[in-house]
Amino acid sequence: MSRQDLVSSIRKNLGYPTPSFHIKDKRAEGIAMLLVKSREKIDDDLTEAQLFDWHNLLMMGNKLINSGQYRCHIEPMQVVSGSIERSGAF
Repeated sequence: MSRQDLVSSIRKNLGYPTPSFHIKDKRAEGIAMLLVKSREKIDDDLTEAQLFDWHNLLMMGNKLINSGQYRCHIEPMQVVSGSIERSGAF
């Protein structure tokens, strides 16, 4: 993730002046929006719609994940850890 894109996105979402370059990293843009939205809604109860919105923002730029919804796969969920060469599913 581009640090420059993330910082610029956070500044933009908080209303601060930002450089006039185009933010290329959609992940940085989504995380910046998530940070600002969660800060603004800190006293609100967490709703399903808000959770799905945050998930969409967290996964912005990732076309491989159906974000903003509950998973609908029949297979059980697995947690995968470790490096690619030595990963393990739990």
